[in-house]
Formats: sequence, C-alpha cells, structure tokens
Amino acid sequence: MTADDSNHKGGVVFTQEQQDAIAALASENKYAKQSKWKTLRELPPKDRWPFFRQNFLVETGLVLVVVVFVVALVVTMVTRGPDAELTVVRLNAGESYAQPMSDLKTGFIERAGIEDERIAQFDGSYDITEDGNIYTDDSAGLLTRISAGGINVLITTEETLALVETRGYASSLSEKLESSQLEAVADALVDVDGEPVTDASQAFALDLSKSSTWTSLDGAPDDAYLVISNVEDETHLTRMRELVDYLFE
Repeated sequence: MTADDSNHKGGVVFTQEQQDAIAALASENKYAKQSKWKTLRELPPKDRWPFFRQNFLVETGLVLVVVVFVVALVVTMVTRGPDAELTVVRLNAGESYAQPMSDLKTGFIERAGIEDERIAQFDGSYDITEDGNIYTDDSAGLLTRISAGGINVLITTEETLALVETRGYASSLSEKLESSQLEAVADALVDVDGEPVTDASQAFALDLSKSSTWTSLDGAPDDAYLVISNVEDETHLTRMRELVDYLFE
C-alpha cells in the first residue's frame, strides 16, 4: 500500500494534520487510570487551570461555603451573650423614665450580685394605643415578645393599666409573688384603675411611688407602676422576685 493509499479511507482524503489528530485520539491516554489530583500535578502549567476549573472548581467552592458557614456558626455560639434572666421594659412611659430605669438597673445588679449585666435588661420601650394605630402602636412586637417569655416586667403609667389588662399582658401578682412579699408590698397594691386595694387577689400592679428605692432615683416620676408580665420558668421568677425585694426592701 502506498502513502497515497493510506491517506484515502473509503474515498475520504485526510490531511497530515488530520492524521496526526486521529493518531492522538487513538493513542492511550496516560492520565486515564490515575486520580484527577495526580493528573493536575503532572499537567503542563498552562493546562492546569483549565483542568482545575473543569474538575474541581465547583466542588472546592462548595467546600469553602460549608467551611465559612461552620466557622460563622462557631463564632456566633462562642461570642453570643448570655440569655436574659430578667427583662424590664417601659410601656407608654416616655424619656423621663429612661434615666431612672437605667439607675434602677445599676442598683439592682449590684444588690443581686449579678456579674454579667447582660442577664438583666432594662432598656426596652414600647408604646401602645387603644385604636392600635399601625404608625404609633407597638402592640404586635410587644405581644410577640411577651408570648415568647421575652418580657417579664412592665413599668407603665396609671392611665395605661386598663389597656394592659385588656390586652392580656399581665400576670397575677398574688400568684407570682410569695406571701411574705405580698405583705411587704401591701401599701403599694393597686387595682387596674390605680386605686389601692387590701386584698392581694384583687391587686393588678404595684405603685412605685410607695417604693423608697424608686423615689430615691433622680428624676423618677411618681406616676409609675410595676406590672408582672410573662414569668414562667424558675430563673425568671427568681429574678423578678429579687427586683420586687430590691424596690420594697
């Protein structure tokens, strides 16, 4: 067979370049039976990035995403603050209450021997209205936090007491305080209208104007009432009772 005959396959003429390509395809791939990582290392430098992009880029990206997520989760768990053991918020109580509340927190933390002040939170403020105006009313957010046990005590005004009762934000004083505490706060017990009561079972709030601790705070308004909100577990119950003891010791 002549060279010309070898270039004719069934009437098709192959150029030398085509013949070389066919020969290359027909030859054994030396990389076929080895790992992709070994192949990557043995490839010429100019071929490594295309090979890596085709065989490893997606997998490497997924691994990096998982690693970043795990690291972020660990950092969050390590650096997050402790859960609050007592949360006290102002309700319809303006800025004139802010500094006395801050001072109350400082005194309470010292009195209770709390080392990490983050477990006692006194800095929240909410406003609610009878008509539930969406622009000025915080009822939805307040109810969500109370329902989740995220608010334990409300400091509010006499005018707001009835609204607090209507919304179901309050717990029974006689059920949450111990009998000795009820005796200690007897002069501060008031009903939903802010009127003094002698029967603890009828009490809705504590009149803070009867608290020497509260009235000793600079700028503390006389129109201030303590309402016990959602206090269920033992930790929050203990802290709430400690606050009442501090206010009426």
